[in-house]
Amino acid sequence: MIGPSNSVTVNISVSPCEDAERLGYDERQINRIVIRIAQFFLFKGTRVLFGHDWRDNGVMRAVLESAELAEAASPEPHGGPRMLNLVATGGAPLSGIGLEAAKDASGILAVRSVHEETTASIPQDPCLELWTLRRRLTQLLDPGCRICLGGRTSGYAGHYAGVAEEAYFALSMGKPLYLIGGFGGATGAVCDAISGEVSLETNGSRPLDARNTRCPAIHRDAPVPLDGLAAAFREFGLRKLSKDNGLTKEVNQKLFEMTDIEAALGLIAEGMTRR
Repeated sequence: MIGPSNSVTVNISVSPCEDAERLGYDERQINRIVIRIAQFFLFKGTRVLFGHDWRDNGVMRAVLESAELAEAASPEPHGGPRMLNLVATGGAPLSGIGLEAAKDASGILAVRSVHEETTASIPQDPCLELWTLRRRLTQLLDPGCRICLGGRTSGYAGHYAGVAEEAYFALSMGKPLYLIGGFGGATGAVCDAISGEVSLETNGSRPLDARNTRCPAIHRDAPVPLDGLAAAFREFGLRKLSKDNGLTKEVNQKLFEMTDIEAALGLIAEGMTRR
């Protein structure tokens, strides 16, 4: 599945969390991981996809520089932006910084609102926009995969923890999903639920079923379980995850415990070649 001829898209769903901080990985270290993952796949000819607005902290600029270098080194044009930022705007204009960066990048970067990506009407509610954004991000993995690491388990803006919700969309749509779980957070919670090792309903440190009370009720047709995500992940299980991502159950379980990014990237690349 890896290569420019296939226009493969890798969605990087990585964010800081308290578990990672306890291991010594603060926000700066997590940002370095984001850059490394992006570099790895950009130089293999893929496109990288992010589901947030342009961040003026140096991370996205570093990823863009890698995208420009990868495109320059490629023996054939990619035929589209190597880096895509899809954002939920809340009805506000897109980030001026992001649009300016896209303008300067000469087609290497695209920054678009989820409103531009769907013909459906999206209520101007942050939770519903995030739900629509994450669904659309997953649809864009055609072909492609999602990589999850860390992720908040409290204080998030959507209905459920964002990284966990994105993992759910990937599994529900049959997209390859790779969970680097050793850093904990929402990704670690998903790993626990998939492997069936703990009861997530009573695990207060990793609440996959906690709802954001600031959000309105999810529409009954929304592809997110109204009673929480933990049961859905247990139902998917390792068999579903392995079938979709090309790795054996045993290798996925190794990935669940990993904090070695280079080793994790090697396993992910191996799984992607089997797709």
